[in-house]
Amino acid sequence: MNNARRVLMLTAAVWANAAFAGGGLGSPTGGATEVTQLLNHVELASSVSQQATMVGQNATAQLTRISQLANQIKNLVQLPQNLLAQTLAPYQQQIGDLKSVVQAVGSLQSAAAQTQALLSNGISEMNTTGMSPLQWLNAYINLAQQQGGQYKQQLDSDLDTLSNLSQQAQHLQTLSAQIPQVSGNVQGLQLLNQQANLLGGEMVELRGLVQRQVVTQEQDKLSEANAQAASAQEEQQRIQALQSTIDSEKAWTSGVGFSPLNDSQ
Repeated sequence: MNNARRVLMLTAAVWANAAFAGGGLGSPTGGATEVTQLLNHVELASSVSQQATMVGQNATAQLTRISQLANQIKNLVQLPQNLLAQTLAPYQQQIGDLKSVVQAVGSLQSAAAQTQALLSNGISEMNTTGMSPLQWLNAYINLAQQQGGQYKQQLDSDLDTLSNLSQQAQHLQTLSAQIPQVSGNVQGLQLLNQQANLLGGEMVELRGLVQRQVVTQEQDKLSEANAQAASAQEEQQRIQALQSTIDSEKAWTSGVGFSPLNDSQ
């Protein structure tokens, strides 16, 4: 866990009871429900990561086998060059397609592992600070907005992680549809696509939730700043009005020659 995360946990613990106590997601019941949902996301991300590892191994094994077969065909020097090229063409196509699958699956596995780590760290921080998901998220966003720097960079990085997973899931699905003759022979790829698309959709929603909270807090802070400015302006106007009244009284009393000494006599 990096320094930004460790400081976040300490700061969030201080803010937990003071700044974000309330109902809804902040209540014990709502918080527990949201934590359960996050745990489900973690399990699904773990499943996608493991499935991607297995599919990647299967695709790599097929790639190795076909590449070896293509090399064996190349060694048949007695074949005419044009016939050799025609014979190798289907294998070369499969090799290219399998390489694309291996790369896409590897990228998805990496994205799923990063997402699993991100969600697991978040849940750990919530447990440590005793905060609900919404309280923790608000504390996180507040640090990013108020302190900037590494906190803002970490928040942006986490949003990118959620976005990247959905993008990689979509890419693999598109690729699988484009090369069904190869994808259909890669064991476990269909299940991986199903799981990845489900997780990717959940991460799109989660990312949207975070972004909405960011916008909401920015609007709240702007409204608070405007209210404070308006209050300060009203106070200044009251002071000016009072000063004007005092000045008028002084001018009047000076005009009639009134003084506390004369009045006492």
